[in-house]
Amino acid sequence: MVPRLIAAGADLSRIKFLRPVKATELVKSGRDEVMSTSLRELQLQADLDALRETLKANPDITLVILDPITGYFGCDQNKDRELRPVMNKLKDVCEETGVAVMAISHHNKKSDLDALQKILGASSFAGAARAIWALSRDPEDPSIRHMAVVKMNVGEEVGGLKFTLTGTTVDGVKTSFADWQGTTSETADSLIAKQRELAKTGRPDVQKEQARLFLKMKLEGGARLGRELFAEAEGISEGTLKRAKYELNVRAHQKPGSERGWWWALPEAARETPFSITEIM
Repeated sequence: MVPRLIAAGADLSRIKFLRPVKATELVKSGRDEVMSTSLRELQLQADLDALRETLKANPDITLVILDPITGYFGCDQNKDRELRPVMNKLKDVCEETGVAVMAISHHNKKSDLDALQKILGASSFAGAARAIWALSRDPEDPSIRHMAVVKMNVGEEVGGLKFTLTGTTVDGVKTSFADWQGTTSETADSLIAKQRELAKTGRPDVQKEQARLFLKMKLEGGARLGRELFAEAEGISEGTLKRAKYELNVRAHQKPGSERGWWWALPEAARETPFSITEIM
């Protein structure tokens, strides 16, 4: 994790890794019960009171990341009657301390479900979350990855962000970091629908391929006004042209002193950037 954090530009002085929990409990020893102490991973079902007190004693902590959260429930994640009380209590801890919890989980492999149904565990897990994002590859361009909205109860329900993974080396350790490519109108469900369509037809969206070629041709000579491109793109919808723009990492900017509007331009070639632990720490 440390090389990846450094590659992402993290301030390591503000990150703490959770150590094993020291648990004391009564165990049987012959006919008697004695107190036994052992080290184990955090279990939300048993340790939420201790977590609350730890967060209150350390007000500088504002975010707790559990990866994957399925390893920290301490109960059967598939039984709603066991999981719901844990999620409700975790919600109470967040409200009392002002701390956000980021829970990372995997999704199941079933192809006939929507994005919300693909989340592992009982329904109360997804139900308790205020915002859910799904990370997946672009069905038509595997080099592009999407962080797309599944559920959003704390803000406007927009599409999401796109990124690629850029390889780098941190003191001899190969790792990668996210190279963010801007916003996208795609949602988690629309991406799933595209995956199904591609699996069914075996070919990508023809109109989008036309849009990609159109933008490459129009922008190879330099920046162009976006509204002019929309007007010239006969037979290509505005939404398709925007998706092609995101996939090509076309940059939009405004030029001081030039005709008002957003100018579109092809990006420079990405370069791999090396990092050093000693430089950061």
